[in-house]
Amino acid sequence: MHAGFIDRVQYTTKGANQLHYGVNGNYFEFNGNFYLQIKGTAMGAAFAPSLAILFMSNFENQHILCESNPFQKSISNWKRYIDDIIFIWEGLENELLEFFSWLNQIDTNIQFTLEYSKNQVIFLDLIIKHQDGELKCCLHRKPSARNTLLHYMSDHPRHLKDNLPYGQYLRIRRNCTDLYDFNQQADELDIRFRDRGYPRSLIKRSRKRALFTDRALLLTNKTPQSEAENMTCVLTHGIKAFEVKKIILKHWDIVRLDLPEEPPPRFAFKRAPNIRDKLIHSRFRNTTPRTGLWDLRSVKGHYPCGSCSACSFTKKMRDFRINERIWTLPNLTNCKTKNVVYCIECPCGLRYVGQTSRAVHVRIAEHRSRIRCKIVTAPLVNHYLTLKHSPNNIVWWVLEAVQNSTNIQKCLLDREARWIFRLGTHTRGLNEEFIPPF
Repeated sequence: MHAGFIDRVQYTTKGANQLHYGVNGNYFEFNGNFYLQIKGTAMGAAFAPSLAILFMSNFENQHILCESNPFQKSISNWKRYIDDIIFIWEGLENELLEFFSWLNQIDTNIQFTLEYSKNQVIFLDLIIKHQDGELKCCLHRKPSARNTLLHYMSDHPRHLKDNLPYGQYLRIRRNCTDLYDFNQQADELDIRFRDRGYPRSLIKRSRKRALFTDRALLLTNKTPQSEAENMTCVLTHGIKAFEVKKIILKHWDIVRLDLPEEPPPRFAFKRAPNIRDKLIHSRFRNTTPRTGLWDLRSVKGHYPCGSCSACSFTKKMRDFRINERIWTLPNLTNCKTKNVVYCIECPCGLRYVGQTSRAVHVRIAEHRSRIRCKIVTAPLVNHYLTLKHSPNNIVWWVLEAVQNSTNIQKCLLDREARWIFRLGTHTRGLNEEFIPPF
């Protein structure tokens, strides 16, 4: 907890809460075996912060922010971030200690620690001071904190390294009420940036730019601007990444011939695998091959990958029924599988069979884009536009993945034709203009 004060005796509390709370189905894996954790939450679990927030919210409503709390009249401006709390205490010191003792007797699964002062409190990365009848803030840095700023010689995009000092100085400008505190914190930051190899001219220019920024604007909540639905081109950062970007933008007019209304894509860069990724694993792995339930070679069907825009339009299935016949999917596929034959089903129940050598979610995105932009290049698009179907009404799945073929394209065309005739989409579907390759 953390607290502040006004009127009578003012105190601050600071501490770390230890949350021990169990949930049903809290499983984790270690050394190839699965375990059920009966009490507490596994470290690093993705749901742990959400669980802490739910627990603390329920704890506050039941015991603190209610009429049954005998100390409610002395509590003012109770604020919490996950399990860190700051509040103003309008009571005496011995009453604050009684409140602290009462809190730790409510639930043995959570224990609070307390620090209080009449002058200032440390909350998260701020020092909040009660000075001259008003509250003032200053940046707080733990004594144990190390200089973890990105080194200027790191192989990151140049624009990222050149803008990093300005962002850090803006943080100090926002968190420091007085210019004296800003200059003191900025001097320390200057040293840390110089130790990490940043040019003095860049440090000086970034600090001056942040100093003359209006602090009131930094404290104002910005309304997020709605961005156009541009495509995003994700490239692996490296020597050739920016050359590829220049080539794409230079020849984008060629793409406009097929997609006239598609604006140039946005570019994002992902980190390439480094030595640490290759040498260190996040868990122990069993060297013996798994069999039975966990043998993926025995699992078949189509499943969403869970990380692309096409997942919300696909079906999770192992088999499907068409014309009173059940078809079993022969492979294990998802949205990112390449060299596949796929099926699209419209709201009318009509189907379209296609093939692609790329990741299938890319091809689905193209279909949706052409429907949205009204680019009639296939019977599928013409059908959607004629009947005014929304591109969000596409339902798709992978029929078959082609593997171990010396001529992938020829094999894909052959398997596409076979599925078109199997499902009858050339006579009662959306493959009316299909011409067999044989």
